[in-house]
Amino acid sequence: MFCSITKEPVQEPVISKKTGHLYEKRIIQKYLEENHKCPITGEDMTEDDLIELKTGTSTLAGKPRPPTATSIPSLLTLFQNEWDSVMLETYQLKQQYQKVRQELSHALYQHDAACRVIARLTKERNEAREALINLQQTLNAQGPTEDAEMTDASNGMGMTPEIIENMSNTSNALSKVRRKRKPGPDVATHDEVKSFTSKIEVPSLHSTNPSGILSVDLLDNTLNGKKVTWALTGGKDGQINIIDYKNDGKIVNNEKTHSKKINKVQWYTKQDKMPGAFFTASADKTVKLWNCNVDSEDYAISNQYTFKGHSAEITDLSIHATGDYFASASADSTWSLVDLATNQLIVKVSKDDIESGFSCAQFHPDGLIYATGTDDDQIRIWDVKSANNVASFSARNEHVGKITSISFAENGYHLASCADNESIIRIWDLRKLKNIYNIEFENPSTEGLQVVSFDPSAQYLAGACGGDIKIYLIKQWTELCHLSGHSDNITSLCWGTNSKSLASVGMDRSLRFYGV
Repeated sequence: MFCSITKEPVQEPVISKKTGHLYEKRIIQKYLEENHKCPITGEDMTEDDLIELKTGTSTLAGKPRPPTATSIPSLLTLFQNEWDSVMLETYQLKQQYQKVRQELSHALYQHDAACRVIARLTKERNEAREALINLQQTLNAQGPTEDAEMTDASNGMGMTPEIIENMSNTSNALSKVRRKRKPGPDVATHDEVKSFTSKIEVPSLHSTNPSGILSVDLLDNTLNGKKVTWALTGGKDGQINIIDYKNDGKIVNNEKTHSKKINKVQWYTKQDKMPGAFFTASADKTVKLWNCNVDSEDYAISNQYTFKGHSAEITDLSIHATGDYFASASADSTWSLVDLATNQLIVKVSKDDIESGFSCAQFHPDGLIYATGTDDDQIRIWDVKSANNVASFSARNEHVGKITSISFAENGYHLASCADNESIIRIWDLRKLKNIYNIEFENPSTEGLQVVSFDPSAQYLAGACGGDIKIYLIKQWTELCHLSGHSDNITSLCWGTNSKSLASVGMDRSLRFYGV
């Protein structure tokens, strides 16, 4: 027979009337003095509930003699008592251990559930904050009256005779000057472009999650008596950065302007009228006009108004040659023309046979033609005055993917385009409306090209594939230089003053300048 507590053979066995468990008498007595409960079941129990068992051994031997303090039996008894105490304590510790394990398991479950609730509430709080910021910006843009509100509820006020006359006069004036204009003496020569190298790098711009810069534009001007050399960038994090690229890449301003990624940023072309003004177009379906206070110490920006004219992501933005209008292209397969003077939608253009949204768009330098590229390889030419689609390139036979970028040459004759899964820049002649030349991007680091850009002097064409840039000479279409440095895909290019520099941004969150 074995004790239920010590698991050792018993000398004086007793059994509980209530539970039926067997114990060593001296051990269970010690336990009951402190706990008054059955050590196995936890039921209330006293010494009166114990029954001694007769083991059948002879009683003539009697009980062992009491040990003395100096005898070996005394020591043995002492060791036995210590052993009994250890076994009893071990048993209690095991019970406590099991209880603590259960409590810890329950606490961990509660902690995990609390973390999930906190994460969900934090997300909802951030979304609510962004919605409140957007609402406040919209209300500020609307002003005290309702006349300044731009809505997508109608197709606009239409092309008025005044607007058509303004566009025509500007186009005629620019066309006359363009025919006679030659590259100025300060424009970069072919040899200078060939010697382009990396000059400035501004790393770690914008957030890491989501990571990437999607657009860049340069401003080299004098604003209210201050000479500024600023780069404007828009990122996937919905923020804009204004960087003084000739002052060690100092960040002039960094602010959250949209709730989703910014696909296009552009400085306003008439800085003498609105110093520090710039546009942003975002996946949150809005175009916003901002003003950077060049007279303040912190160059604070403020939202002038917000255009909500589309039902899907706005993919590109272009300012008209007059500086009085801008056009936005969207993934909802429409493009809109907006009057900056009245903040009114002039016309919203759609076409039934457009099967997918617009991926890129740009005004012709004269302003009477608007070109769009789509996700299904189509390049369309639109007459701005009539808002009609006057030409469509047979892009399905020429391109094999989404049109990622288009660019008009300043000479007014050429249009360059590229697609997302072919390493070719295609050159189109607008007079003949056909593809006249294809530039093969040799040794591409990715399957497709992300961006093409003619320079303002109509002499050079830049194209980006992966993290590489190549610059070609117009008409001869020969390669002048090959630039590298980005560790991820380049998303946007912008030429500097007199074509003596080229800025690039990419998914590696860096801004780079190449030049002589």
